Amino acid sequence: MIAFLDGSGVKASDFLVLTGVAAQDYLWDRFEPGWSEVLQNRSPIASQLHTVDLLAGAKEFSRTNGWTQEKCWALLWDCVKYAQTLDKLDFRVFTCTIDMGAYRELKAKGNRLPGYYAMCSRFSPELILKWYLEKMNINSRFSWRLSPGKPTGPNRSRPAPTPLHRSCARRCNPQPGKARRHACWLP
Repeated sequence: MIAFLDGSGVKASDFLVLTGVAAQDYLWDRFEPGWSEVLQNRSPIASQLHTVDLLAGAKEFSRTNGWTQEKCWALLWDCVKYAQTLDKLDFRVFTCTIDMGAYRELKAKGNRLPGYYAMCSRFSPELILKWYLEKMNINSRFSWRLSPGKPTGPNRSRPAPTPLHRSCARRCNPQPGKARRHACWLP
């Protein structure tokens, strides 16, 4: 199982949004050739889809590189149409949104909260693995490490979640703006 995760937003934002897609290896093996074809079957050729840059006409998708607004929208819709061909039971989209105003308010009131990136990244592996284990009908104990230190997971004790934790209990990437390829495995 592989999950690709990315995010947007910073501490000063109204919201921090982190999202990802998880699927079994065989789906990625089928997905990537078709996705590449969608990106390359146009002029100019796109090396990737980064929606923020695409919609802003920035970086690779700049007007000086030959990208008009019509070409940008055509690429976006072609990517959406291609994604629609996939069996929706073979993959799962995970999203974490943190209301940064609520986060700042709770912190100002003295609530002890983990960092906003750590908050979602703590739940990401658990929720992705839970989905995967249920999909594969696997009953097993598991734990993981996000960084050197103590294992975490559903079999470890942790403080009761706050309302903000519960609203954030969706899948995220600890470093927004940097797409990551995360492989999860059972010990």
